[in-house]
Amino acid sequence: MLLKAYEVDTVDASQWRQFLSRVLDYVGAAPYPATRDAVLAQAQRGNTPSDVMAALLRLPPRTYETAQEVVAQVESQGPPPPHVK
Repeated sequence: MLLKAYEVDTVDASQWRQFLSRVLDYVGAAPYPATRDAVLAQAQRGNTPSDVMAALLRLPPRTYETAQEVVAQVESQGPPPPHVK
């Protein structure tokens, strides 16, 4: 997965890579291909932290072929707002 450059005052590149890795941890077990709803359901079963869940809730409603595709979509949307912990 390639990380694109971004500018956010409260998140540096290392934190962003760690965040994307956490996203992958929480969506990896979904049954792919998976709809947005299936990805969200898997995340909820895994007691996903609120910052990761906030990013997943921003996913467009479509079918994702792999967990890496979900992560790529999260990455393209940028970090969730800094107040979400």
